[in-house]
Formats: sequence, C-alpha cells, structure tokens
Amino acid sequence: MKLVAVTPTLFASKRWSAPKSYAIAANDALATLVIQEIPKAVMTMPVAFVPQGNEFNLAAVQGLQQGKNLFVGADGLWKHGYIPACYRAFPFSVASTENGEQVLCFDQDSQLLTDNDGQGFYEADGTLTESVKKIADFLAQVLQNRVPTRQICDLLQQHNLIQPWPITLKTDRGEQAVNGFFRIDESALRQLSADALQQLNEAGALGIAYFQLLSTHNMQKLVDMATADALSAQVKKPSVADLISHDSGTIDLSFL
Repeated sequence: MKLVAVTPTLFASKRWSAPKSYAIAANDALATLVIQEIPKAVMTMPVAFVPQGNEFNLAAVQGLQQGKNLFVGADGLWKHGYIPACYRAFPFSVASTENGEQVLCFDQDSQLLTDNDGQGFYEADGTLTESVKKIADFLAQVLQNRVPTRQICDLLQQHNLIQPWPITLKTDRGEQAVNGFFRIDESALRQLSADALQQLNEAGALGIAYFQLLSTHNMQKLVDMATADALSAQVKKPSVADLISHDSGTIDLSFL
C-alpha cells in the first residue's frame, strides 16, 4: 500500500475508479469496528473484544485462521452480511501528518488511479468533487468514532466485564483451540450495582455490551464455516496477534 495525500497539485488531472471487489479484505480474519457500526455488524457476524497492549478494541470476527476471511469469496465479492467501515472507502483512507493533522489519502498501489477513465478528484474551481467529498466525510465520521469506542472498551474493562472467549475449531488434525478473543461476562454484568449500570448506560457502554452478547450467537455459524473450510485443507494454528487487521463498482457509505 502506497498512501499519497490527495492534493490539487498531484490529483487535479487524475481520475479514479471504485473497486469491483473486496479482495483487499480476503486475508483479514479480523476487522476493527467503531461503535456506530456495531448495531448492524452484530446481525451477521460475531463481534469480539481483542487485546491491543493492555487495552481492548472491538473487532468483527471474519475468520478463525490466519489469512482467511470467510465473508469474501474466491471471486473477491463479499458473500453476505455487514461490510465493516474500514473497507468501505478503499482506495481512500485518512493518515496523520507529523503535526497531528488528518489528511485524505489515496492508495497508489490500488491500480484504481487513471489519467482518463473514472471519476475526477477535483472540480474546475479546485474543490473536491461531490463523490470524493462524501468519502472524506465518511472517513471523518469513522475517525471521530474511534475515541468513544476506545473509551467504552476501557469502561467495560474497568468494571471487569470482559472475559476470555474460548473457541474450538475442528480440523483434519483434530480439534484446535482458537485463543485471544474476549467477550462480555454476562454473569458479572447482571451483578453490577445500580450506580454502575447507570454509569455504563450514560456512557453508551451498556448498549454495546448487550450488542456484543447478541453477536455471540453468530460464532457457531462462523465455526461451522471455518470447520468446513479447514477440513478441506491443512490449516495453520490461528494466532490472534496475526489476525488483527491494520487500518461492487460503487462505494457504499450508507451505514452512518
């Protein structure tokens, strides 16, 4: 990936095309989520807490083995269900400058940058085209959601509500444990005091806790998908540290 800041000097005469597949996500077993997309994500995929140092973040569980996203087909198309926001704006993204300023960038290695075909970056007056502006606004919303997402995860952790989530995957070599995922401790949640529940509720953390619990029902579906896939080929034992993702012909920006 080669990210280049979108500026009139570099991109005024260029054009771009939207990706026709989600091949970029094919090797991501996890995708980082922000709180605003959780209600839709939990309807079709498991959502887990994953450790990042001494803290936790929210992630969509897309596969149970390294380098395998079960939601992306061999043709690169998304099979079904929610598509995480981290893939929606590709080949655009946001990067930080040395002074902390956020700038819109384009992946020059995406092969979606052209001189003649596709959509423009800038209008004749030097302003961003409407399509690029919508993408920039979308990425800004995702970025703004990262801080409250981390705050909610921290608050849930402070109340000791995050516990290990043991998962077993059947392979041609027998059963393998998939470690490193975490979930809400429902028993601990029920035992919280009224004051603690009020604090979680006012912070928006209580709703996220219940959404995560709701999503656990999707884990069995994913295990079944992974088991069928693993039995057809020899697999490598998963490592969550390796799974964490690093941040059609149209770009869907409708979830926010």
